[in-house]
Amino acid sequence: MAAFIVKENPRIKQVFDSWKAQGGTKETFMSNLQKNQELKNILLAETPWLTEATNEAEQKQRIATLFDLNTMNSQLAVSVEKLGELQNADGAWSWYKGMQGSRYVTTQVMEMLVRLNALTHQEADSRVQPMIQKGFGYLGKQVAQEYQSMKEAEKKGAVGIRPSEQVLRYLYVCALDGKAPVDKKVNRYFIDKLSGEGKELTIYGKALGAIILQQAGKVAEAKLFMQSLMEYSVVTDEMGRYFDTPKARYSWFSYKIPTEVAAMEAIQRITKDTKAIDEMKRWLLKQKQTQTWETPIATADAVYALMATGVSDLLANTGGVEITLGKEVIRTPADDAIGYIKKTVSGEVMNIKKVRVDKEGAGMGWGAVYAQYLESMDQISGQENGLSVSRRLYKGDEALNESASLKVGDKITVRLTVKADRDMDFVQIKDDRAACMEPLQAVSGFRWSNGLGYYQATKDASTQFFIDQMRKGTYVIEYQVYMNRTGEYQAGMATVQSAYAPEFGGHTAGYRVIVK
Repeated sequence: MAAFIVKENPRIKQVFDSWKAQGGTKETFMSNLQKNQELKNILLAETPWLTEATNEAEQKQRIATLFDLNTMNSQLAVSVEKLGELQNADGAWSWYKGMQGSRYVTTQVMEMLVRLNALTHQEADSRVQPMIQKGFGYLGKQVAQEYQSMKEAEKKGAVGIRPSEQVLRYLYVCALDGKAPVDKKVNRYFIDKLSGEGKELTIYGKALGAIILQQAGKVAEAKLFMQSLMEYSVVTDEMGRYFDTPKARYSWFSYKIPTEVAAMEAIQRITKDTKAIDEMKRWLLKQKQTQTWETPIATADAVYALMATGVSDLLANTGGVEITLGKEVIRTPADDAIGYIKKTVSGEVMNIKKVRVDKEGAGMGWGAVYAQYLESMDQISGQENGLSVSRRLYKGDEALNESASLKVGDKITVRLTVKADRDMDFVQIKDDRAACMEPLQAVSGFRWSNGLGYYQATKDASTQFFIDQMRKGTYVIEYQVYMNRTGEYQAGMATVQSAYAPEFGGHTAGYRVIVK
């Protein structure tokens, strides 16, 4: 895929060549977790994610090497050889070498190889094509066994039997390849079954089903699948077009990317709605803004969708961005395709009420303005952007207001309610306690509460929570303290922030505690 990107977009190679020539700027190869440390509520070194930051920084350093043509050719030869060694004699691939062949793993590998052929519009490497043929042979046998089982069940009077998702993915790979050696009788049986199953399918299933039906000549039925699929989509100016429904399932690593990619490909092949595809590309890129995509599967899926669908060329965009702050004008670098710039301003410019941003050319871009200032704790009000947090104190089942009088020894529950308007990785929460509060749980550790897993760290003046993955939704986190001294105290804010994209975050106001 890297070779195809370089061939189709010579400009992207120029970017990496210039990076290597310059040795990269200070932030060129930094992970998103490492960037903008001064804007984050908790230092990276205090979080459990230090190794993730290092790993991603190494990935960015390797990107420039990946796009070197000589290195690419040698790596490709090694990878093809390894892939061949990992394929079993029956055509299957297993999870690890020496294990029994896996239908799931084989389907995943075949899907990637056939998609690569479809993207580059050429036959696979001469060393890869025999692997694809053997893979089809193995998957064909698995599907034939399922066919026999279903036919026997129907003879015994079973009704409403549906093909499994593995069959659906096999039919999709066959449709994408176009020349797969298949048993026509078996495939026709499953395609006929698929025709009447639209209501029962997930969004992912509908998208694959539409592609399969279209390839089989059932054009009208494919369009009905697409009509149903699009009725489930939601579109907003910021997020683009996506599926906000339980029918849009998460993949095994918690992302909805495979669903979005399948839908984009179905639109490209059937309805050719380029406006909808561009809106879905925006959603994909917005997901990358707040997620690390630790699996290569999610990344490969997304790159395939961005490169293989729509008419707008994301990599051809040469437009710059101009930011106006009063009399000061800041421009993104003209010779950098990434267009990343960071500028710190202070003094009189801080009094400017308006920031003007002008963008040239097609495509999209994003940025953020951060203001840092000193303020008395009792003057701070709540704020949110993408993430929000609210805080309530409870004594038993009774919710306390700020004027509530407490006694030494009272046990109080602090309830934090966190809301996320999109899926996010590396979310951190920090609750600044009043000086009279002593936490009941002094030992830090992993916790599980209300469907959310998090690491809880108890510090001298705050309680902190670290969440690897937070799906869109509302979550409640609680911890307990007891009052250990009399007096009137001012508590700080509770803050929530994405460490990966610090522009997304929110905080509460402070509050007073009176202990008698």
